[in-house]
Amino acid sequence: VIIGSINAYYPGPVTYDYCATKAAVTNLAKGLSKELGPLNIRVNSISPGLVLTEKWTADGLAQSLAAANGEPAGDVLANLLEDTPT
Repeated sequence: VIIGSINAYYPGPVTYDYCATKAAVTNLAKGLSKELGPLNIRVNSISPGLVLTEKWTADGLAQSLAAANGEPAGDVLANLLEDTPT
């Protein structure tokens, strides 16, 4: 099991390096599953969603993303929560 992130699907201007890495991890899992599936070896990846912690609210990550995108921090948090797959 490989741990990905929803950031593989929602890249942002402040976290582009993290997002690119998670996209690579997700694609690695897809490629391995195609290669190893015929041998009855499963490869899975999970992509946990946003967890509202102080990092997002108090530490300023939402504010940083908001400033980079030119929108209010509350809107950034609302959009992230709305777009998070369940």
